[in-house]
Amino acid sequence: MTQPRWVFFVAAIALMIIAWFQVMSARDGLVVRSLTRESVPLTYLAPQGAERSAPGVLIAHGFTGSKQLMQGYGYTLAHSGYAVMLFDLDGHGGNGYPFQRSDLEDNLQTAWDALKEQPEWDAKRLTSLGHSLGSYATLSTAVKNPASFAATVAVAPVPAPVTFRFPRNLQVQVGEWENEQIKLNAGKIMRSAGTESNIPTVDRRNPIDSSPVGKLLGDARSALTRSIAVQTDQLVLDQALAEGTARQRVDLPGVEHIAILFSDRSHQLAINWFNRTFGIEPEPETADQQPYKDRRLVWFGLHWLSGLVALMAIAPTLSVGQPGRLAIPRWRKLLGLMLAPVAAAFGLQQINEVVEIQTLGGIQVGSAVALWLLLAGSVWLFCQGRLPKPQAPSLIRGGVIFAGLWFAFGALAHFTWMPWLLIPARMPLWPLFALACFPWFMAAGISQHQGSWFKRLLWWFLQSFVLVAGFSSVAYGIAEIGFIAILLPFFPLLMGMFNLLDSAFRDPWSYALGCSLFFSWLLAALFPLA
Repeated sequence: MTQPRWVFFVAAIALMIIAWFQVMSARDGLVVRSLTRESVPLTYLAPQGAERSAPGVLIAHGFTGSKQLMQGYGYTLAHSGYAVMLFDLDGHGGNGYPFQRSDLEDNLQTAWDALKEQPEWDAKRLTSLGHSLGSYATLSTAVKNPASFAATVAVAPVPAPVTFRFPRNLQVQVGEWENEQIKLNAGKIMRSAGTESNIPTVDRRNPIDSSPVGKLLGDARSALTRSIAVQTDQLVLDQALAEGTARQRVDLPGVEHIAILFSDRSHQLAINWFNRTFGIEPEPETADQQPYKDRRLVWFGLHWLSGLVALMAIAPTLSVGQPGRLAIPRWRKLLGLMLAPVAAAFGLQQINEVVEIQTLGGIQVGSAVALWLLLAGSVWLFCQGRLPKPQAPSLIRGGVIFAGLWFAFGALAHFTWMPWLLIPARMPLWPLFALACFPWFMAAGISQHQGSWFKRLLWWFLQSFVLVAGFSSVAYGIAEIGFIAILLPFFPLLMGMFNLLDSAFRDPWSYALGCSLFFSWLLAALFPLA
């Protein structure tokens, strides 16, 4: 390794270490406990020294989510004085029990029972927060236990049996870029709860006067009216919160189904809603004491990028005996790539006629993704007509790519936003998914092998377009796996990462082995067990 590459490698490792320290510093001043009750993994967060004084919050994640994904709310609420219990629903994360929607409330009850054991929680004050599918568990439980739950926040909710009276103090949050079905769900919930908002509407119109003086007076009158209206709204809302009858919908700009979970505004809205429910006055901000804002995802991103830099720095050391360029006509590569999504969509439709593809292989949706890649990759590879001769060093380089990606991406992700360590129930899925993913990544590695940066950029764009368009058509055609549509923004990001590494290692076999092992691990870790 040359000296400049050593410098990049050492700097990247140093940045990764800094990222670990920064992520772990979020625990400063908090009690953090990992628990398991009735096969449900739980994480408990609370301020140190609370001694039965911290209001409680039960937080439920959505479909394909986990307790890690909801830690942004957890850490922010805990630093604001709340005792927070996060948990994995059945089939998700570290919970090996198969997913059943009917068990959602039982999972939340398990978390509630565990919260009752914690010495920091004030048993007289309890709230809940749920995202997507998890909102069903929190809303339905709060409706059935109105005396226990003082307030509930539903983020990007699914339909739930709310009423005009219950749950008490309901806030619904929806992202501006959320899909229309979620927005319809939010509207339906608010109507079932009695109103779109419990804050009265004040008529802010003024008589039209086009003269300069009239316009100036009109602007002043409008400003005064708005000020009075805001004060009136706040008083009415505070009174409704005290009575337990408040309803509020908030549409957050610039976020969608996943990004809303990492939004500072979403976190703060939830804190303010709970604080005002209990009449808690927030501590005044000072130069030395600023409210906690969850920045762990930023440090995860730094860790991920630094890991990629470290991998690329050592690539030349391992890249020996590379295969030469394969003489495959470009039209064959392009034809294969264009036919791939058509063949995969047709194949999945036919398979779905015979078996229930949604739960194929004992996992929700994930097997459908792996099957799509198997069918599409096989067609793309077949059209190319040739494979490079495998070499023994390719196995080593492929293992290095996988190990580097596994640590750079997943190790810190496990402590920031997704579960990464596979439980025994998930481990057998990993090699099966890897075999299914291999043809796609082999075909991609051959197509972009030894190309210029412009050609690699073009192949990245074409792959991303085909993946997004192909999975979109499948999600539209097979409603049972429509959830795939939510994951589409991640495909260009992942393909870009893989393409970048291939430019450093320049070996189709290494690329195919490393990327298929990593992507299959991602599938096995992410989707819920069926």
